[in-house]
Amino acid sequence: MPWLQEFIEKSTPEQDGDIESFHMSFKTDYIWVIEIKDFSEGVNVIENAFIDYNNVRPHSGLNTMKN
Repeated sequence: MPWLQEFIEKSTPEQDGDIESFHMSFKTDYIWVIEIKDFSEGVNVIENAFIDYNNVRPHSGLNTMKN
């Protein structure tokens, strides 16, 4: 499946609501709920957050199905 590359205007999140929604969910569900003390811990938190987001968390676009 080929990728379609698109560009949006700078500072126009309304043009790309899907990624803006992801960013907000990711930050509120995984990043802002923990105090990250250093870079290494931050990397670990983000890696685990992506694993959880992609494999455990239910997604509304899939009728709350998990991966």
